Amino acid sequence: MASDGVMCEAPAPGSLRGVVVFAARGRCSFATKGMLASVGGAAAVVVFGSDDSGAIGMVFEADEAEIAANVTVVTVAVAATTRKVLISVLESGGDASVELSGLDPATLELDSSLGHNLHLDVAPGSVAWFSSRGPTFDARPKPDVLAPGAYVTSANSLDGSNAGGFCNEASLVTYPGTSMAVPLVAGMAARVTQLFRAAGREPNAALLRAALAASGAESTTSAALPAFFATGFGQVSLARLVPAEWPRDAGRLPFAAEHGQVAGGGDEAVRCWQIVDAQSVLVAALAWTDPPASVLAAHPLVNDLDLVVALPSTGARHRAAIDGNNLERVVVDLVSAGLGVGDVVVVGVQAGRMLSTEAQAYGLTVHGLTRAEWRARELESVMELLPQAECAQAVAAMPVPGCNGHGEATALGGCNCVAPYFGRECGDAAVEVAIGASATGQVGILGWAYYVVTPSIEGMLGVTMDAPSVNADADLFLSVSGTLPTELVHDAADTGTGRSSRAWISVSAGTRVYIGVYGYCCADAGFTLETAVVARDAMADQVVLPGTELASVEKGELSGWAWFAEGAAIGVAVGGAAAAAVMAGCGAWQARRRNR
Repeated sequence: MASDGVMCEAPAPGSLRGVVVFAARGRCSFATKGMLASVGGAAAVVVFGSDDSGAIGMVFEADEAEIAANVTVVTVAVAATTRKVLISVLESGGDASVELSGLDPATLELDSSLGHNLHLDVAPGSVAWFSSRGPTFDARPKPDVLAPGAYVTSANSLDGSNAGGFCNEASLVTYPGTSMAVPLVAGMAARVTQLFRAAGREPNAALLRAALAASGAESTTSAALPAFFATGFGQVSLARLVPAEWPRDAGRLPFAAEHGQVAGGGDEAVRCWQIVDAQSVLVAALAWTDPPASVLAAHPLVNDLDLVVALPSTGARHRAAIDGNNLERVVVDLVSAGLGVGDVVVVGVQAGRMLSTEAQAYGLTVHGLTRAEWRARELESVMELLPQAECAQAVAAMPVPGCNGHGEATALGGCNCVAPYFGRECGDAAVEVAIGASATGQVGILGWAYYVVTPSIEGMLGVTMDAPSVNADADLFLSVSGTLPTELVHDAADTGTGRSSRAWISVSAGTRVYIGVYGYCCADAGFTLETAVVARDAMADQVVLPGTELASVEKGELSGWAWFAEGAAIGVAVGGAAAAAVMAGCGAWQARRRNR
């Protein structure tokens, strides 16, 4: 590791000979880090990011040409998670060997139009190395869509003199990033707005977002993260939204676009179409403008809606693969789904977890595409909209799931499960765990694993989770409200990025406490859970110092729980019965902070 941590202080000449230097990003430029390491004679410099979002792109600025010319060592950037793995191996006395592959010298160049920027060419159709990956820190899957932005040549704004005219090299600029991608998406949004206005309608933001997401296509990616964290709904394309021959003055839209709203309590809104040409692909997209959440919210999504495409003739129901965002999409190949001419397709919007008391407005678009080229078709040439009375009959005739006797079925075939049951048809149940016992499990990306404990005494329940899986990040949630916790609704949580999570909450004797482990990112996570309860009378009677263990616990020692002792030490300054009130207040405050 660099002596200053960031490789921004000059070492003695030759003092780093043969050494691979690890340095954190920041304080000085990449070129400076490489130049100073060269002075010390280092073998290489490895720069790591400040978070776990992935590798960082290194750029040598135009005014650093002289510094960059003195960089004589290999300088690479890696994700913070990679640095953690390497350091842990070395600290344990092992040997670490790192092989850099996939860097073809023929693709590396210094582009004079960008200053001295060292960059990798991006293969057509792939996600650029500098494009941001998801999920967000609050667990929402991002990005929404992709657009061309890898060193695109476009028009350049000139000064007022217009020296030399517009048709010369000075009128063009080549640049990477959202500076190029965003104008393309904005232009597409403007074209879609024109379509709405030509049809006598004014689209809101939700309808435009749904239409753009529906136009996205899958894109290849070399990222280590799952594809949807890199591509979202894919690269937007007007050709997948509007047929090539569509006239500007058509006076109607080539796709279905509807405003609507649903309220809490499992409210649903449905539309039905009857197929007239099954050799097509159906794309439904749902978007809504979510109300602003509290600045203290652990998860800012206030209202969670769900998009469902149901097929009465087969009994199948297709749901959005990615949940937890205010943008969802479902794609159904009508032929592969076993549908033919005359069959009915039901597209529904369900109210999921809703924290606001008002109904949530949404925008829904339904598109038809050709199967072979995935190009836009007029929806009316694929399906005809059914009257609502016939739609209601089609929905009523659909088979209703039994929910395994552990929940209530919805009209669109979903299940509102009763704790401790969960899953599509309430077929899974939270695992019972005794206080003081360990539980091991595994959770997939964006998946849940649930457990339940029942303390026999009143006090503070502490839960710790150790998830050492490489590149995985699991979050811990607690609930005492009689329902399974979610990332939206819970009573306590630890959503940090470390491999160890800890949460605590005030409990009464006999209260069933549900523990949820959520696979936030970026690989399947194996984990171990441990629980303990500190009796409320123990907190009032004994003095606890930070970093010490507590003696009064239920069914087992509190070994390794120094963090819990630090929380209990709040009561030292208060003393007596007031200590219990302070501890209970801390648990309640944490629940409010996490839960708005």
